[in-house]
Amino acid sequence: MYCFATPLKKWKLFFSSFLVCTIFFFPLFQCHASSDKLTIYDQDKTYPGYTLFYSFLDERVVLLDMQGNVVYTWNLPIGGNPKPLPNGNILTHVPVGTGGNALVEVDWNESIVWSFNNKNFSFLHHDQEKLRNGNYLVLGSRFHNVPSIKQDILRDDFILEINRRGNIVWGWLTSDHFASFDFSDEALQLIWEGTRYDENNVDTFHSNSIQSLPENKWYDQGDTRFKPGNILVSQRNTNIVFIIEKESGEIVWKIGPNDNLTIGQHNANMIPRGYPGAGNILIFDNGGIGGYPLQRRAMSRIIEVNADKTIEWEYTASDSEQPDVHFFSMYMGSAQRLPNGNTLICAAMNGKLFEVTRRGEIVWEYLHNDPIYRAYRVSLNWWPH
Repeated sequence: MYCFATPLKKWKLFFSSFLVCTIFFFPLFQCHASSDKLTIYDQDKTYPGYTLFYSFLDERVVLLDMQGNVVYTWNLPIGGNPKPLPNGNILTHVPVGTGGNALVEVDWNESIVWSFNNKNFSFLHHDQEKLRNGNYLVLGSRFHNVPSIKQDILRDDFILEINRRGNIVWGWLTSDHFASFDFSDEALQLIWEGTRYDENNVDTFHSNSIQSLPENKWYDQGDTRFKPGNILVSQRNTNIVFIIEKESGEIVWKIGPNDNLTIGQHNANMIPRGYPGAGNILIFDNGGIGGYPLQRRAMSRIIEVNADKTIEWEYTASDSEQPDVHFFSMYMGSAQRLPNGNTLICAAMNGKLFEVTRRGEIVWEYLHNDPIYRAYRVSLNWWPH
């Protein structure tokens, strides 16, 4: 059993990162007007449904209709990533006591129908998922010393699978597989010296998304790396997206760290079967700062990558000489493939939600008055009104 240190306060980490972004990219970072508004809506080209997101300013989960109206809210002080479940509930984190988070499933009445609250695994963050077998997958961190990686305290990301009884049935710790990342000698030296831009030089990995792989064509064609149930992970600071083989714990597929395909990416997710691009991996490629050594790009984009790591589709707003500052989001962000082939994008730091076609046409756009970590489009049947 690992001994976990007292968790750092998540807001302290968030605002230290936000400060770096503001200083480094201040000329490009702009906020829109203070009032929320729907700016684009082409009804014939959008995928109809509701959009779910968390408003940091109001501390509430918001359900938005296609006309930009708030139709339902959950008043919950959570960590920013409420994930809609097929049964109409949401899966999220809520703060507990003086530090740490509990993983909770919440219904329409804001009642907690299931929770995981373990002081030894209290620093849960960024992402979580309810699995097909009814168990839960969650991402978190522990703080300890790993001299072979860093000379000071390491924030080491773990992934847990928890059953309905609250028992941990599977676990994975990043530092146990550090050699599989194939860092260059220069990168290893930078990590050892603690040359980072995050608070206290501790956040070496910064995992920000996990997904249990769905059924997909790559596995059907005999590529066992993409076996359903294997886990897709995004690590922001290392610029690595990788797949963990569930049975062995080994890393069997990865993008990065040396190809610079992404910089500081978020929300890597495999497109579900039946959707255009099914089996490919959709990534919010933030740009900004990330990697060892640090890479910089003052532009965000969305990329769709196949099993061979080839980009099959890309959305970028940099066709003009100046990047679209409302799309550039150095931190946070998400991209979701919709059943009609469009993609819902959350340009998080500017609170901009928009839906684009395969040709890059914006057919729906909503501007919020506050940063949004991620957003999800759900079907019209999801809300039991």
